[in-house]
Amino acid sequence: NGPTASEINSHEMLTCTKQWFAKHVRTSQYFTQVVKCLDPNCCSAPRSCLFQVIPSRFIPPPIPISQSIQGLKCPEQSSVSTHNFSSLFVNLALGTTILTLLPRPTTAFKAISYDLYCPSIISKLSERICETCSIYFASKVLLKQHIHVHGRAEHDNAGLDEENKEQADPALLQTNRAISIISIEEHFNHPWEEITI
Repeated sequence: NGPTASEINSHEMLTCTKQWFAKHVRTSQYFTQVVKCLDPNCCSAPRSCLFQVIPSRFIPPPIPISQSIQGLKCPEQSSVSTHNFSSLFVNLALGTTILTLLPRPTTAFKAISYDLYCPSIISKLSERICETCSIYFASKVLLKQHIHVHGRAEHDNAGLDEENKEQADPALLQTNRAISIISIEEHFNHPWEEITI
């Protein structure tokens, strides 16, 4: 039983454009990343050193790496039982070297999918990757929505389409048990004050 009244004014809610989504969001089967961009006209300045640690802005996919007689290598996707995933910092340190360690069937991809070693998704990977920009999507529906990005120019830097302001359905917000993020900026604001020492 959801709330009967809501403080949310549905007339003030806007959805982000597909261009904004392509620039700020990466999806996978069990993990979604929403990350600020470096454009000051779009996003406020980062409050942490995340972009120094992860220059690509998005956490790289987990890749199992093992030591063999020939050196470092990544196992075949089918050998799930032998997967030992390296830490985030090992993945970051190896950078693009990981591409040379991957087994041959995975080298057909232009970019490494976050779900590359997810057993339940392996057979669906190629049908969820944009052929134009190589971004991987958690579903065919998201990919289909994304494809339109390549056919249109961005409407503005903030990612809001002024001509087609889509209203969120308040009934959907009340019945959805997930936390609804109305404003990304407000969602990531911290409740404490920063004090310069």
